[in-house]
Amino acid sequence: MTPARLEPWGDDVAGVEPLAGGVANEVWRVRVNGQLAVGRLGARSEADLAWERPPETEGDWRRVAATLRQLHRLTQGWPQRPGWRSATDLLQAEAGTRIDLGAMPAEGVVRCRAAWARLSGRQRCVVHGDPNPGNIRMTADRVALIDWDDEHAVKRLTEVRAV
Repeated sequence: MTPARLEPWGDDVAGVEPLAGGVANEVWRVRVNGQLAVGRLGARSEADLAWERPPETEGDWRRVAATLRQLHRLTQGWPQRPGWRSATDLLQAEAGTRIDLGAMPAEGVVRCRAAWARLSGRQRCVVHGDPNPGNIRMTADRVALIDWDDEHAVKRLTEVRAV
């Protein structure tokens, strides 16, 4: 069943299934022009949505970088999430929560492990892992990091007032 609120997206949109985890909005897996996507269905006005924007300028990206550095600083020494593997764990292990190095080309594994080896001996911290424009929202004075995969954990961390 396609929610009626998807109609403004056009004739070639179909709701595939609702996704769990949306707090303030309904989140749906949708098909738009034959492509799978994730849709956030909310009741916010155009002005409200325009206020919540991804980074656009070089200055915006500098603010995002500063926020990521702050996240790393504030979470130094945090233990690894239970049941998950860090990059340095994967120097020895073949698999982690959603990672199967055996499924990768051998050359790719060698290159990843070479990059991860540079992290050995460093203090552990929380790493966002996917800071693309779709996971960053900004206002004039704040940067917020979100993540569709694990939005509640990242949201909790970004409640620390960002740069």
